This record gives sequence, structure tokens and C-alpha cells, in this order.
Amino acid sequence: MSKVFLITHPDVIVDPKQPIDEWILSTNGLLRAHNLMEHSLWVDVDVVYSSLELKASTVAQLAAKRFNLPIYTKECLGEIDRSSTGFMPYDEFMLSVKEFFSKPTESCRGWEKAFDATKRISDCVNAIISLNSGKNIVLIGHGAIFAILLCYIKNIPPTFELCQDGVGYVSEIDWKNKQIISMWEKY
Repeated sequence: MSKVFLITHPDVIVDPKQPIDEWILSTNGLLRAHNLMEHSLWVDVDVVYSSLELKASTVAQLAAKRFNLPIYTKECLGEIDRSSTGFMPYDEFMLSVKEFFSKPTESCRGWEKAFDATKRISDCVNAIISLNSGKNIVLIGHGAIFAILLCYIKNIPPTFELCQDGVGYVSEIDWKNKQIISMWEKY
């Protein structure tokens, strides 16, 4: 069985003046990323794919260096597009995220629609799997888009219930059988 590991980036420096996709890992995020390199999942990994965003690609670069793994960045692994609003205070952001998931055919505040995000991430991962038949793959990205991917795997509509509580989590997937082996283990 080929394995797919979903890894969400750890803690970032939240800078309201900077575009969200340019945020970088905080000191604690870097520490957690280094600690992630001790996780047993890396034993069987053949290839790493990452979002283009620095908060994800930094983790991929650590893995590539430590384990001599090939890494590829893919725009389609990016977080849900919420560039229309940019930074939002936490409480307002969480309300918007819940609205995003509860109305998947509508655009919440100009954000990418959840159903559009489902097609994007599922097409992306299916293409990655096709290119890497029989290999164990790590995908490094973001919480909401990977929650959307888990909904696709479970064949259910997008739901906030599959989001992790914060950042810096790992899930293991049996892609061929569309089964979630482990769900959001914090690293």
C-alpha cells in the first residue's frame, strides 16, 4: 500500500501588513518543523510535494536536506484563496472559515468556493499520485485545504468538522482505498 502523508505547516509570524501567503514560520514553528524530522513517517517516504508558500516549503526544504528527498512545489497545494480579505482578526477569521465550509457553493467574502477548492486539491493530488505510482508521498500544505481533501476522501461535502485545532498536524492516508489511516496527529 502506498501511503500519503498530509502535513500542515506549524506556527507562523502573523503580520497583518504582509500578504498571508508570504508569512514565514515563527521561532516556535521552526522548532516544531525540526522536531517533525524525528517523526517515524520519514522512514518510508520517497518524495515530498509542497505548497509554494514559505510556511509550507520551509518544512519541505528541511525534509529534503535531512533525508535527501526530492521536493516539488505545486501551486495547487496552496491554501484556500482568501486574498480578497487578507488578514482578519482571529474571531472574525474563524467565523468566515465556518461560513466557507457551511456554504460550499458560495463565495464567502470573495474567497475561493469550497467546491472549487475541492476540485483543485483533488485534481492536484490525483495527478501527484499518478506521477508517483507505488511511492510513499508527503504533501506539505495548509489546514483548510487539507480538511477539504479529507472530505473528498471520505466522499462527504466540505465540513469544518475535519479541520485540525490549530497548525502543525500530520494525517496518513491510504489513497488507493480512500481511507484515512490516522487523523491529525499534532507534531
